[in-house]
Amino acid sequence: MANQIVISRIQNRRGIKENLPQPLLPGEFALTVDTGELWIGTDPAQPPFGVRTYGTGGGDISAAESIVDTQIVSAKFTPALDASEFASLLLYLTNTPTPAVVLDDTDILWDEASSVLIAADTSVDVANTISNILTAITNSGVGTLDAVTYNQLGAINDPSVDPTTTDAFDLTDGDFLFGIAGSNSIQGSNAAALINKIHGAFLVTTLSNLQVTTSGIGVGSSTFRDMVVVDVDPGYTWAATGTATADSITDALTWVGGTNINIDIDSAADAIRISSTTESDPDILYTGGAVPDEYTLTGSTVAFANITGLLFDITESDVIFIEYSGNIAGAAAGANNYTMAGQLQIVGNTLVGAGTASLNDTQVEVRDAGLVGAIAFEALYVAGDIQLRYTNTFADNVRLRVIRRRWMSF
Repeated sequence: MANQIVISRIQNRRGIKENLPQPLLPGEFALTVDTGELWIGTDPAQPPFGVRTYGTGGGDISAAESIVDTQIVSAKFTPALDASEFASLLLYLTNTPTPAVVLDDTDILWDEASSVLIAADTSVDVANTISNILTAITNSGVGTLDAVTYNQLGAINDPSVDPTTTDAFDLTDGDFLFGIAGSNSIQGSNAAALINKIHGAFLVTTLSNLQVTTSGIGVGSSTFRDMVVVDVDPGYTWAATGTATADSITDALTWVGGTNINIDIDSAADAIRISSTTESDPDILYTGGAVPDEYTLTGSTVAFANITGLLFDITESDVIFIEYSGNIAGAAAGANNYTMAGQLQIVGNTLVGAGTASLNDTQVEVRDAGLVGAIAFEALYVAGDIQLRYTNTFADNVRLRVIRRRWMSF
């Protein structure tokens, strides 16, 4: 009899990252098809116990903490609940429970055995305290409550500041590790599943799930992933385009006007180099909602007055350019039509005297022949800041619009 050769195909778990099991079984593989990542389940009996967030808030540790800082009631029933009992508990807690906690389906998770996890989030409703939720569970009359634990993953510290912390902060890619004091891997897994359910997205994974680090879209080449562009100067807009690899000439990042624009890439592996910049359209028309910042210069202001909002920290910028325009009457007909424009060139220095600031104004104007008045500006050094001030000797208020550019001279 001839030897038979049997060829078998083994397929592992696969699906979108949001549906990644929390946790995978020990040694079980899973492919997240939307991100191209490979995961493997570790031994749930081994620490660390907790969860990991992924690039939350563009690497902002406080934003990451806000996601996992909800208290979670873990109620254990003996004997375990069945599907009909959990359905009854869910119906009671999400309708008219006593006390009147405010919960919906996304706040409650059943592990299909003995544990029910409930988010005790008083920011949703002040009634959602731990004690109220426990009382509501008891008043439901469902099952026998055996034990209760509380998970709160927040109150983290940055080990670079406090190396004694039991939590971890990953400086490499903006991800954060949160420990659960006195927990086990099951609690960490359940907490991760509930957090993802509350937010309706894959934000957290149990530390029992280990990502195979050589996997993921863009491995071997830098890519644009989570780009955060922050323009701290109001009045400007930006747009980001391009999703190919960073060494592709098709990628571009563009913005319209402005300074102090920060570009953050979510990990060192995905860093990009900006080799050149171009001004594709120097003719910028500000219309509608894209007009420059606007202020009112009150009429008959003879003594110099501060312009609220135009106060500059000299440790951030000691050189300031302000392009401005001023107008009386707008487009209305009358005898008080006035339009001016100019550029204010401002410099300051904390070491000159007790600190000083100087201003040059290139103002030009057109006005009705009989209109009397003028606008003047000055820059004043005050306790580490440069304050822009004005006088308006017209009887009418003047609408001031400005565009600012500023930097340090050293």
